[in-house]
Amino acid sequence: MHRSRLVVLILSILVAAGGLLLGLVALASYTDGPASKPGITIPSRSPAPSATTGPGDATPTTGPAGSPLPPAETPSGGTVPAPRPVAPAPPVVVDDDHDDDDDKDHDDHDDHDRDDD
Repeated sequence: MHRSRLVVLILSILVAAGGLLLGLVALASYTDGPASKPGITIPSRSPAPSATTGPGDATPTTGPAGSPLPPAETPSGGTVPAPRPVAPAPPVVVDDDHDDDDDKDHDDHDDHDRDDD
């Protein structure tokens, strides 16, 4: 009887140690190595925006001396249309006035009675 308890104890310790080791390996794979240590900075992976490239875009938008590049051609010989500009999102209006007069009175349940005659 004591031997089976010892085996269960040893197996549970091994399972716990394996889970801890697996958790540490998973945690290490999600960190950026030296970037997680203080005092060490890693340069950005995206190129800096310049006059000829947009943010994170490596394709120049102008040719020599600032002239626009010709449109790209598709394999079928047609041209790729230029991307349409994206309109900015409308501003979000937050109503901080919680004591409006137009709020319904939720304490008065008589307003919800129906006259089914």
